[in-house]
Amino acid sequence: WKAEVVRRHPRSLRWRQLVAPATVLGIVTGCLLAPRRRLGLVAPLVYGIAVVAAATTAGRSWSSRIRLIGIFPAMHLSWGVGFWRGALAGARTPSGSTT
Repeated sequence: WKAEVVRRHPRSLRWRQLVAPATVLGIVTGCLLAPRRRLGLVAPLVYGIAVVAAATTAGRSWSSRIRLIGIFPAMHLSWGVGFWRGALAGARTPSGSTT
């Protein structure tokens, strides 16, 4: 619903709330470009490295670090995909419609 909140209250948006949608966009674009240009792998690889680094820093034990490597992408990518899904659904639905 964040996309709807931004649509109704654009001044409520903070830059950090766009990080997950930008990450999803970068990963999807990178994966689509990767078969033609290896440069397309940069965004997915940078995200993967960042996830491992953050999990290593945040985890207190090896088992928690390994779990965080799965948890961080699940959290970020679901938030980002949800934002894009809401934004695209809102673009197709007339304002005020409940369908």
